[in-house]
Amino acid sequence: MLIYGIDPGITGGIARINHDGKLLDGIRMPTTNIWGGAKQKKKIVDAMAVKDFIQCQTSADTNYRQHRTYVAIERVHSMPTDARSAAFSFGRSFGAVEAIACCQVGAGAVTWITPQVWKKFYNLSRVKGESIALAQTHFRRDYRWKYKADEGIAEAALIALYYLTTNTFSA
Repeated sequence: MLIYGIDPGITGGIARINHDGKLLDGIRMPTTNIWGGAKQKKKIVDAMAVKDFIQCQTSADTNYRQHRTYVAIERVHSMPTDARSAAFSFGRSFGAVEAIACCQVGAGAVTWITPQVWKKFYNLSRVKGESIALAQTHFRRDYRWKYKADEGIAEAALIALYYLTTNTFSA
């Protein structure tokens, strides 16, 4: 069994764990630049790179056809204080990731988990760095957590582990 955890923001990440909770791989959310009006450069999620990561990682598992693949996405939303363009950009990122996940593993294998639920499970607050510290504890040497920018990967891995821990799977 493979479980992908996804923190869908521009600074988010994608992580893949197996049935034992071992972190197999993780990447920062792939992004690309587009040009808006008045020569403004904007970052968006690179949907093709997300698709390639999930497809490549699933295909790299020689027994992937024998294993069920699940995706747990952090269920995020814009805040009332967000500017309209920021809210639209955030929704665009979430929609791209959600669509790719549903296409790659099937909508029935995709679950949405609110940050309040999974962070409460791990007793995490909004303090930056807590997710990396907890991921270091859970996954030890499975991944090198070098930079603050890796927090998206750490959160994605914890989302996947939360999904694994709180669900029962039939054989």
